[in-house]
Amino acid sequence: FTTTSTCCFLLVKIFLFNWSNIDATYPVMLVLSSFILSWSEAWFLDFRVVPQERQAAMYYSRKS
Repeated sequence: FTTTSTCCFLLVKIFLFNWSNIDATYPVMLVLSSFILSWSEAWFLDFRVVPQERQAAMYYSRKS
C-alpha cells in the first residue's frame, strides 16, 4: 500500500510540476530520489520481508 501510494503521488507530482523552469536541477533530483526510494522499498519488501513471512508461516504451521 505504501509503495503504491508513493508512486501515485510522484506521478501526480510529475504531471502537475511546472517543467518550463530552466534551473530545475533540484526539483528533478528530488523527484528521481523519491522514485528510487519508493522502488527500493518495493524491492526490499519482495526480497527480505516476504521470504521471512513465508518462513514464519512454515514454522508456525509445524508447531501447531
